[in-house]
Amino acid sequence: MQKNALNLASIIAAALLTACGGNSDEIAANVLVPSPTPPDAAETAAFNASKQGRKEIQLGSEISWQPYSISVNGHTIIRSSGSRSNAVMEKNFRSLPAGFAAYNGIYTDSTDNARVNVRSYQGFRSGVLALYSDDEFINVVPYGVPTPSAAIPTAGKATYNGIAFDHSERGNFTYHVDFAAKTGQGRVDGLSKYGDITLATGNITQERLRDDSNGTGIVGKASATKGSSFDYGLVFFGHRAEEITGYVANDKEEGIGLLGTRGAITE
Repeated sequence: MQKNALNLASIIAAALLTACGGNSDEIAANVLVPSPTPPDAAETAAFNASKQGRKEIQLGSEISWQPYSISVNGHTIIRSSGSRSNAVMEKNFRSLPAGFAAYNGIYTDSTDNARVNVRSYQGFRSGVLALYSDDEFINVVPYGVPTPSAAIPTAGKATYNGIAFDHSERGNFTYHVDFAAKTGQGRVDGLSKYGDITLATGNITQERLRDDSNGTGIVGKASATKGSSFDYGLVFFGHRAEEITGYVANDKEEGIGLLGTRGAITE
C-alpha cells in the first residue's frame, strides 16, 4: 500500500509539472536550464512559511479604514487591525489547498457581515488569491518565496504556462520571457468576459506591485479584444524563477489572478 501511494504521488507531481510547464523545448533547442522538478523539503518548508505573515501598511487619507477579517470554512485567511496611523494586515493561507479552489467566504467588520467570492490557485512555489464581491474585483494577493534578484537568469528564453481566473471562470495564461533582453510578453485566453487579453512587452525590474508586495518581476499594460484595458504585474518565485505569479487588473473593478510554471530555458 505504501509503495502504491508513493507511486501515485509521483504520477500526480509529474502530471502537474507537465500541465503547467511542459518540456518540449528541451528536445528542440539547446537547454541552458531544464524544466523545474518538484521542490525539495527545504523549498516546500519555505513556501509553507510564506503562506502566513504580518505587515504594517501605509494608508492614504482618501482610503476609508476599519478593522475587518475574511474567513473561509471557519479559517481566517485575512485580518486587518490597528488604526489608520498604525494599520496591520495579516494573512494565513495554510488552509487553502494545492491547485485551484473557489469558496464563498465571509467578510466581517464591526458593523457588517457580507459574502465574498474567494478564488485561489497554489503551485509548488507560489500562490495567488483573488477576492471578489459578487463579480466586482476587490484585491489580489500573490505570495511565495520570491526569486532573489541575483538568481534571475541572465541568458536564454523561457515560456511560462498556467492558469488565469476571474470571479467565475478559469482560462489559460502564457508568458514568454527573454532573460537576456530582460523583457516579457504574453497572453490570457479562455475568459469569456474579456476575449483574448494581450500582455504587452514589459521589462524585468524591481517593483512594488498593486498588492504592496516586492520582488523581481515585470509590469506592463494589457488590452482585451472585448475592449477592457488593464495594468498587469508579475513576480518571479522559486530558487531559479520556476514560477511567475501576479494579476491583470484595472480601476473598473475587473481583476484576474495569474500563475504560470516555467519550461526549459533555451538559447
